[in-house]
Amino acid sequence: MFRDLEQETWRDIIRSLEKLVNIYEIGNNIVSLFTISLCRLLALKNILDDRGLILEIGPGSGHFTKKLLGRSRNVICLEPSPFLANLLLEKFREALDIILGVAERIPMRNESIATIVCTFSFRDFFNKKTFLKEAYRCLEPGGYLIIVDTHGGSGVIKRVFIHYIDLIGRILSKILRSQKNLLSGLNKSILEMHDPLIYLYLGLKAGFRKGFLRKFLFNAAFILILQK
Repeated sequence: MFRDLEQETWRDIIRSLEKLVNIYEIGNNIVSLFTISLCRLLALKNILDDRGLILEIGPGSGHFTKKLLGRSRNVICLEPSPFLANLLLEKFREALDIILGVAERIPMRNESIATIVCTFSFRDFFNKKTFLKEAYRCLEPGGYLIIVDTHGGSGVIKRVFIHYIDLIGRILSKILRSQKNLLSGLNKSILEMHDPLIYLYLGLKAGFRKGFLRKFLFNAAFILILQK
């Protein structure tokens, strides 16, 4: 049976992101072993259509959003947290349209988007199979879905990665005076992640006609590109 993230864990991740927002990028850099800028550059490099509509799902504090806006003014963000959505509105003002919603139910018309991008947010979706079907529905013919994320690798690498994130979470939680480890939800989301090959398979099964997968960071992270 295909397992995925429980919705309560998903809500816990959202609450943690809201608390971590002021040091969001510091945490991202540490958790990604300071490769997050390169990972985002990899995603940006694979956006082939600057003129079509670009949808970013799970923009967080907007660091990658800023890079997207440097490429195109035709960008929309889908954010599940009203708190983070308001911060993005204050940060980018008229330059950006933000929609409140979840990846599993994208509030966009059929075949209305040229590119969908998820950088380090896919792992937090509570139903990835449904999301892949929704992404396929919303993309124009020939459109691209680009996912860059961590899945922790396998075996010893995954265990070391999980312990590393747990340690970073404890440190950040002490800094923010939180009794709960603020990265516990992230750890759960990575533990529930499957091998990216499965998401490639599910994407092709959803209807995408082409797929490309590359693993990096000791096979603990990946980029998945699906074309409709």
